[in-house]
Amino acid sequence: MPPKTYFNKKLNQLTLPELALIAGLPQAPSVYNPYNNKDLAKQRRNQVLKRMLAMKFITKEEYDKAVESEIKLSNVPQLYTTNKAPYFSDFVMNELEKLGFHETEVIHGGYKIITTLDAKAQEKANEAILADMKSYGLTNKSQQAAVFSFSPIDGKILVYAGGKNYGESQYDRVTQAIRPPGSAFKPIVYAAALEKGFSPNDIVDDSPVTLSKWSPRNYGNKYRGKIPLYKALMVSSNVCAARIIKEVGVHSVIQLARLLGITTPLEKDYTISLGSNGVKLFEFVRAYGAFANGGYVVEPYAIERVEDSRGRVLYKAGETKSSHQLSNKTAAEMTAMMKTVITSGTGRGASIGKPAAGKTGTTDDYKDAYFVGYTPDIVTGVWVGDDNNKKMHGLTGGTIPAKIWKDIMTVATEKYGNKDFNYPEVKLNEKGKPISEEDAENESISKDDEQLLKEANELKEKALESVNNQQPAAPQPKEEAKTQAPVPHTPQIPIAVPESLR
Repeated sequence: MPPKTYFNKKLNQLTLPELALIAGLPQAPSVYNPYNNKDLAKQRRNQVLKRMLAMKFITKEEYDKAVESEIKLSNVPQLYTTNKAPYFSDFVMNELEKLGFHETEVIHGGYKIITTLDAKAQEKANEAILADMKSYGLTNKSQQAAVFSFSPIDGKILVYAGGKNYGESQYDRVTQAIRPPGSAFKPIVYAAALEKGFSPNDIVDDSPVTLSKWSPRNYGNKYRGKIPLYKALMVSSNVCAARIIKEVGVHSVIQLARLLGITTPLEKDYTISLGSNGVKLFEFVRAYGAFANGGYVVEPYAIERVEDSRGRVLYKAGETKSSHQLSNKTAAEMTAMMKTVITSGTGRGASIGKPAAGKTGTTDDYKDAYFVGYTPDIVTGVWVGDDNNKKMHGLTGGTIPAKIWKDIMTVATEKYGNKDFNYPEVKLNEKGKPISEEDAENESISKDDEQLLKEANELKEKALESVNNQQPAAPQPKEEAKTQAPVPHTPQIPIAVPESLR
């Protein structure tokens, strides 16, 4: 459609000179293409305007104003006028090869390939990446963004952008780039804790801590005292994530990451709780799909059907591969917790006015920023960073990545309405705004309650000791044991403590 191709507008939104330019194209579309030769396009446009004046379709005043106007083409890269999803097209070609179709066969075979892509959402993604990054001053060629979106239910890939301009760089940052996710990795740590019996309302100490000579710090050096787990995730507390991985064990977190489909190397130390190791956006977003779909990890795919030149179906997608890796209870609790990230936490910039959950991620050197979030029907991840690994001061997951996510998901989820997740209700204590430093004292439990918590933990430890005495303990790898060496004076996280004592 020329109106969208040249001006990124609908037909009824075009100005008089824009309409005249399009009207002059049919005689020689390639010659008068404004992308190829703007001067020739302008001459042809003015000929059309002159003819309209002669036929009295426009006034002399309208004519004079129109012929003097400059041609302002769409900001979307020219390549996207003919191919809205070039990175996705490369992914499709790779998928075709895996299905047994050779490249020469595809190019010369006259095949019709029906894909899963949501054209409207993809177009919005192309626009949002450019517009939102420009608004933040991220216009250098090395400053990039990537978006990956799919259905956690059936695996259909809906949006795929491996960079902001395929014409300048064909490097696919969805499947090829390995970048640290920062705090966006924390949900995997929290999910490992929930799988081991933790509750979103269990209390964790948001205060400075040292683990094996590692002393993580919160953003802005803000600490809130004793808060529920869900609130620790909501405000993206680093020290709370560190305390939790100490409790559940590094091995458990890595094991869960692998089950969720993350294949990139993960160091066996506490720092992975803050997303210190790189991930691929494709795998990371796929992992989040388990939170949206009752704990099922679904394999994304791009090709629905392949037909030959006669319309015969050569391939049709079957039921997508899936595996159940999280309990439905954990998926429900994680979703409830990550909803608060968008409603009251670090991801407020991603709010789309309907039920959604997600998590921000920012590396401590400001080289990478993520926002990964989901509704009941769609999971979308956004990464923003620099190909040259340079710092992007002030960039956080709650800024440009959240804004890009919001712009895309507003369009992508439109057809699904405002439906909520089909999960049992998860009650979170003390709902509301993130607590401030001034409120930290009020959020802490009393000394009497602290003593009761201590007694409850002692009972729990005795019960665990009794169970352990009845069965041999599983051997731990030497490296893991070294990593998880006990740290003096590190408060334990109360587990399964009655709500009246919290």
